[in-house]
Amino acid sequence: MGNVPHPLRTYLLELQKSVQGVQQQLTGKLDRPHKNFAAGNIWAGPTADRWGTRLSDQRTSYNTELNRLGNEVAERLAKTPATCTEEEATDWKRRLGLA
Repeated sequence: MGNVPHPLRTYLLELQKSVQGVQQQLTGKLDRPHKNFAAGNIWAGPTADRWGTRLSDQRTSYNTELNRLGNEVAERLAKTPATCTEEEATDWKRRLGLA
């Protein structure tokens, strides 16, 4: 394809590392509150049940979106070639605000 490193790939690799770091920090953050709420350690009764259902739904959505972010970066990275021509690299650097 080319003979210079592809700037988009470099950018995506850095982004992937950043996303993985954030994922490690945030993964499971709602697990403990959810577990305590589900066990009735926080609050009990019909209103608590509704809140517990909402917390469970939010936890699922939170974890799904957190994983989706990492998957999206990985998919784009897999589609990006390792190298490109110098002209393409210059164009990508400009597009990424690196030039």
